[in-house]
Amino acid sequence: PQARPVAHPSDSRSLRHLILSGPVVVLIAACALMSVAHGPYYTFFSIYLVGLGYTESAVGWLWSLGVIAEIGVFLWMPALFRSFSIRAVLIASFGLAVVRFLVIAWLAHSLPWMLFAQVLHAATFGSFHAAALAAVHFHVPLPALHVILPVGISFYTFQELSYTLEVYKGRLAPRKDFLDFAQIGSLNATTQSN
Repeated sequence: PQARPVAHPSDSRSLRHLILSGPVVVLIAACALMSVAHGPYYTFFSIYLVGLGYTESAVGWLWSLGVIAEIGVFLWMPALFRSFSIRAVLIASFGLAVVRFLVIAWLAHSLPWMLFAQVLHAATFGSFHAAALAAVHFHVPLPALHVILPVGISFYTFQELSYTLEVYKGRLAPRKDFLDFAQIGSLNATTQSN
């Protein structure tokens, strides 16, 4: 038998009212700040460490440790959410991000501290993003997600189509390496061609 649909607490509100509500504005601001913090990190972290004397191999292992920690926290998230609220996980993740980036700024010459900072990637990326998605699920009713999700998917699809057309027209060279292609897919392909 069909289950009855459960009403979401915000089903009756407009999407505009929902997005401008206090908790959603705070969540958007927190996500923006975390993205701004990670931008320079992803761009310059390897260069920074090599400049401090780390070998390229050591830098690669540090990146790998961060990814392993992230995967670990994703596996641990259900238990974490049973013990702590979404809000508590977000706040803890934000606090650990401050610790992590201060360690990277002040103690990068010390390998043990860098290992610690990379393990904190589990919080600054893994638990933060899992909690942010859980918060979106809590605050945004399912009908709104039925609008937002296709818009996001179509945006990505048109980005890939734009890249394909730019290659076809000869304005961009085709990417032979999958990582290069994935980077183009995650960025705006039209800015790459200008």
